[in-house]
Amino acid sequence: MNFKKLFVENYPDYINKVLTKSPNLTQSELRVCMYIKMNLSNKEILEKDQISPSTLNNMRHSIRKKIKLKRKDNLVLSLLKV
Repeated sequence: MNFKKLFVENYPDYINKVLTKSPNLTQSELRVCMYIKMNLSNKEILEKDQISPSTLNNMRHSIRKKIKLKRKDNLVLSLLKV
């Protein structure tokens, strides 16, 4: 079974809620949001997607901008609340 299908079974409305909040997220950024919702650490995300730490940092920064978080707002907490 693929990752997205399993994710949707566990969090049925999450993807729609995130995309409603920020429709311009890329598929990679959305996948990172999904990993964060699953409480995966940065290290686990890096291993799953086989990306570099700088790529993940750039994607996290881009997600923060696209969902309009302030500097003081916590990305993980914000995505867990969705």
